[in-house]
Amino acid sequence: MSLLGRVAAGFLSAISCSLQTSNERANTEVRAIAEVRGKEISGTFHFVQAKYTSNTEITGEVKGLYPDKKHGVSIRDGTLEKPDNVYNPFGRKHGGPWNFERKVGDLGNIQADKEGVGKYQVSEPYVKLSGPFSVISKVLAVHQNPDDLGFGKNSESLETGGVGKILAKGTITN
Repeated sequence: MSLLGRVAAGFLSAISCSLQTSNERANTEVRAIAEVRGKEISGTFHFVQAKYTSNTEITGEVKGLYPDKKHGVSIRDGTLEKPDNVYNPFGRKHGGPWNFERKVGDLGNIQADKEGVGKYQVSEPYVKLSGPFSVISKVLAVHQNPDDLGFGKNSESLETGGVGKILAKGTITN
């Protein structure tokens, strides 16, 4: 085999291995966790994505919330010390977790019971745990106010849903 032939064969072999590795990663379950903490609030959110094309199942429980009240939940850019805007890689307006027009980080609300304990569960099509739009290392935040899901009659509604300040936050890690 000529030198050119050996180089071409090596190149094709490398591409084949790379594609196989990518396919294996695409079909591998990925898990993540975010432990949120605030002044009097604590909780844990679990993320499970069976494969890259699957929805991410998000479940959580938070204690110390305002009793019988909804609290907005979001994924944010930035750091734990300085959370930034809601994660929005596609430049969309604010919405609810079931809306097409929404930011990736718009996760809706968690409802607290009369004891201030909230349970959260959603099957999320836009939140990814791997690939270029992964939420790993982003900040998960629980907010003071309910998220109006973009249906408020003011400009703040289309940006944040009127969720107010962050009461608890944690970094999403795997």
